[in-house]
Amino acid sequence: GRTWTATDSTIPTGESAGVFSLTFKNPRLGLALGGDFATPTDGVDSSAYTRDGRTWRNGGDMGQLGEDAAWLSGLGHVVLVTGESGDTAGTDVSLDDGRTWRPLTDRGWHTLDCTDDRSCWAAGGNGRVARLRY
Repeated sequence: GRTWTATDSTIPTGESAGVFSLTFKNPRLGLALGGDFATPTDGVDSSAYTRDGRTWRNGGDMGQLGEDAAWLSGLGHVVLVTGESGDTAGTDVSLDDGRTWRPLTDRGWHTLDCTDDRSCWAAGGNGRVARLRY
């Protein structure tokens, strides 16, 4: 952990914008998620993906900030991304390891974690906690 190698994602940066979360399926396949807290409904270019752990490509647009994501165990290429910022919230799904996204629900969360027993756990504002079984 003494040496880090930095690389640029495709997610725009700014005073309140940039990458908010990273998740990796394996050492090479990963997602960077983010957006802009000043304009949370503008999900343009709010995700990026890597296939080699070094170079990043635009992963497409989402309808909300990308605060956290998790791959669904046992479903291959399926990954969820979620975000909750003020009145803007939602959860999107990707069926292709994060290259493209489509809305799943307008319910969003600050954090998300999926387990091997085909459950996902999420936590959001006002003490909300939820479990999704798939």
